[in-house]
Amino acid sequence: MIDDLKKVPVTDWELRKVKNQLQADFIRRQSSNEGLAGMLSYCETILGDWRYIVNYGKNIENITPEDLRDTANRYLTPDNRTIAIMKKD
Repeated sequence: MIDDLKKVPVTDWELRKVKNQLQADFIRRQSSNEGLAGMLSYCETILGDWRYIVNYGKNIENITPEDLRDTANRYLTPDNRTIAIMKKD
């Protein structure tokens, strides 16, 4: 599946589904002060600017299948992999 992401762009339908989920989640998180505070602090801490939230929707809409393929090729590599082995005691 990861190799597919690296070679074949996702379909427009798949990308639309994920964008809709992200947009809906974004709206739901703003329904409480706690959710909004969490989003603002995340943007400030991880992205370096709380104002990122202003353009969040537009940024999500601008993602293309090619962007996802390029990102998969850049970050989903064996060197970036973490492997966990679970053993039953």
